Amino acid sequence: MSLTQRVATSYDHVQSTPSATWTIVHNLGAYPIVDAYIEYAGELQRILPSAVTYVDENTCTLSFATPRAGFATVV
Repeated sequence: MSLTQRVATSYDHVQSTPSATWTIVHNLGAYPIVDAYIEYAGELQRILPSAVTYVDENTCTLSFATPRAGFATVV
């Protein structure tokens, strides 16, 4: 496989505006693992959404009890 044929295997999503639902369009063509993080008291913390919903192979949503801003890593 050449470098031009390489397929993306991860995606980073930034949620700069606090929201209770993060819609992540990752275009990985799979149902990936998603980790979400926020900054709290100057430290990075992994948080668990109340639900992860796979809309299709390229889109998922994370649901939180309260609006959050942060980022998610999709692998």
